[in-house]
Amino acid sequence: MELLQLKYFKDAAELENFSKAAIKNMVPQPSISNAIKRLEDELGVLLFDRRGKKIFLNDDGQYLLDKVSTVINTIDETTLHFENMQKCVIYIYVQEGPFFQPHVAADFIYTHPNIYIDYVYWDQVIHSSRTPYDFTYMIPTEDMNNYEYEIIFEDEFVIIVSEDHPLAKYDKINIKQLKDEKFVGVYDTIPTCVLSTKYCEENGGFTPEYVFRSHDNIETSYAVSRGIGIAMVPKKHFLTHPYDGVKIIEFDEKYPSPMAIAWEKYKILSPAEKEYLEFVKDWFKKLQDK
Repeated sequence: MELLQLKYFKDAAELENFSKAAIKNMVPQPSISNAIKRLEDELGVLLFDRRGKKIFLNDDGQYLLDKVSTVINTIDETTLHFENMQKCVIYIYVQEGPFFQPHVAADFIYTHPNIYIDYVYWDQVIHSSRTPYDFTYMIPTEDMNNYEYEIIFEDEFVIIVSEDHPLAKYDKINIKQLKDEKFVGVYDTIPTCVLSTKYCEENGGFTPEYVFRSHDNIETSYAVSRGIGIAMVPKKHFLTHPYDGVKIIEFDEKYPSPMAIAWEKYKILSPAEKEYLEFVKDWFKKLQDK
């Protein structure tokens, strides 16, 4: 049983694909298949159930993965420790909380001058054969099996309207009152929009009608100020960058908008990444306590 065999097995198990494991390790696909075949012959068991081109860990494979992960992760962590004693870069993919990120990054770099922060964007993610970021900020979904994550911030949705909008006379509102309104906001692939639409459908009985969308929350606020429509946004996100001519209206019941920092399952965090994670958790705790 060789260490390289075990690493190939671990990568194939986590990716559920021999070809992706080959790409990750920059080797021909048969190198992965042959290494795992030799491992199965040595152990006298099959480690995967194979259905066409798809592979799935069986019970024996899961047992081996649990044991192997501890060994390889320890080796990887040791290697990363020495690699990251020098200046390094942490790659961040922001799906949620863009208002906060410039502040978090600036505060972190100020106290950690040997660690850089670099942002990864959606086009890099969709065109990459492997995860191109170290951490992502996101709204946790029902399926988080591919992530390790921690909730770092609890927010709630509010409605923002222009000051001369008929709804501006309210301080609180029921979500059902929004049924016939025109909405503006971010694209429907962005988690904030997915969650707010879910609340409207499940609690208001309607699907929001959007007349304007963008990737930028500032553009949303501007569109609201011009009376183009109303927007459903996380409260503290908006308060980080308030906009003239816009009023906040709270809901008469809470519609949570949690934010998590997440990283790839089985990823071993380097010392610098651990430092960043602890810094972020503390940063948002102080913000939440304000």
